[in-house]
Amino acid sequence: MEPITEDEWPSLLEDNHIVVAAFFEAGQPDCEKMEKILDREFYPGLKDFDDTVLVKISVKDNSDIAATYEVESVPTLMIFHHGEEVKHLLPAPDPKFPKVDRIMKPFKGMGKELLDLVLDLHDPAKL
Repeated sequence: MEPITEDEWPSLLEDNHIVVAAFFEAGQPDCEKMEKILDREFYPGLKDFDDTVLVKISVKDNSDIAATYEVESVPTLMIFHHGEEVKHLLPAPDPKFPKVDRIMKPFKGMGKELLDLVLDLHDPAKL
């Protein structure tokens, strides 16, 4: 999972069909756990989707991106389809985000669920 910068973010959204963004903070245990799971369970499945990228965004180093998407806790996962946010996954419930689809804890099965979502987003009949 490659870290990105604020300068790279707009072109990533524009150039890719699907972007999975993991907002993180270095040294935070849940962020490290999520990264390991994504690297092990999700990233290998992306080999069939060259128009889908998985990136990590440091909230400390990229505060403007975090503020734009109201990322207030880490880890947070966001999935973008054609530049539009389709999922916002938080580590705990937050009443400000009624569109949150699921809580990320305990992380079990996260990789498979994300791969299923990527498959759905690639199938126009399911949209």
